[in-house]
Amino acid sequence: MATDKTLQDAFHDGLRDVLFAERASLRAQKKAARAAQMPELKEAFEHHAGESEEHKQRLEQVFEMIGKAARGKTCDSIQGLMAEFEDHIDEFKATEAADAVLIAGAQAKEHYEIARYGTLVTWAKQLGHDDAAKLLAQTLQEEKKTDDLLNKEAQKANKAAKQDWSGSHLRATPSPTPLHPSGEVAPETPTGSASHSGGLPAVRDLSQSGDFLEVQW
Repeated sequence: MATDKTLQDAFHDGLRDVLFAERASLRAQKKAARAAQMPELKEAFEHHAGESEEHKQRLEQVFEMIGKAARGKTCDSIQGLMAEFEDHIDEFKATEAADAVLIAGAQAKEHYEIARYGTLVTWAKQLGHDDAAKLLAQTLQEEKKTDDLLNKEAQKANKAAKQDWSGSHLRATPSPTPLHPSGEVAPETPTGSASHSGGLPAVRDLSQSGDFLEVQW
């Protein structure tokens, strides 16, 4: 077991994680922008893809500040999130739920990055890397802003998906089969005639002739 690891080492490892995350998420964001149906959501993904490029550049500056090469480290967590995100893009493409699913996947990635950047800002300050802390804090605020925007878009996307589901569900629900009082399926009654079984009245529609409805028992 290593006993010489320090907070500086943890800070460096964290930087490598988020660098990998920014690179891995960039392709998924561009793919999501193409798949998004709401114009506002498409614009949000395109805008954040541009921000991710800036985030990578800031991270490269931070690596330089601490005297390390800007190399990412494969992170199983973000790799799993991005794989699931891209799978859902393909599975739900052009469906009523597409935008809602896209937002859910994007927010899972955002929440991971918000947690990681929050920790890195704290560690940078603790280690005396004040300039690095400022750069990381700037990225953290942008990630939070993106998450807030996605929350607003999610309300619209979820509502639209629910309405579409309700409509298709109602359209797909067959009318109940009428039952005879005995519990058996009642026979179909020809149009224009009425059954006298069970004590029910027969109604003859005379509305076309201008007369009142006539009820026969």
